[in-house]
Amino acid sequence: MKKIYSILFVLLLVGCGAHKDKSSADKLFSVLVSNDYGGNKFQFYEIISEPDEFKMFLGDKVLKRLVKPEDITTCNFLLLNMGEKDATGYKVTVTKVEELPDKVIVTVKESAPDAASKSVPDQTFPYSVVKINSKKKIEFAEAVLGK
Repeated sequence: MKKIYSILFVLLLVGCGAHKDKSSADKLFSVLVSNDYGGNKFQFYEIISEPDEFKMFLGDKVLKRLVKPEDITTCNFLLLNMGEKDATGYKVTVTKVEELPDKVIVTVKESAPDAASKSVPDQTFPYSVVKINSKKKIEFAEAVLGK
């Protein structure tokens, strides 16, 4: 139940600054939303693969424009939450997706701002929502840290 509340909290706050990846649908993944604000206080990576979980996306004012109800039958979705940070400029996103015969391996990159960007403190909660164009089992590779 705590998991559902966390996801619901993130989705309710998604409204600000969303963007859609302009890539074609034949790509293995696309970033639907990425923002400094709207995530949760703690870090987690969540795989959304069930219709009941997906209903929250369809109820969100931003995400419902980016997904179709039938997407859950052909795609999985990732909710990547970086947790509470002390400045803007932190990012969490997918950098690589590799489809194998039995699974999909996802590499996530977390990046921090340089020292100059952190000069103005601000409480942020960076997150991303990613669409994976496969229903195979998803495994996360070790997260890549960088700038």
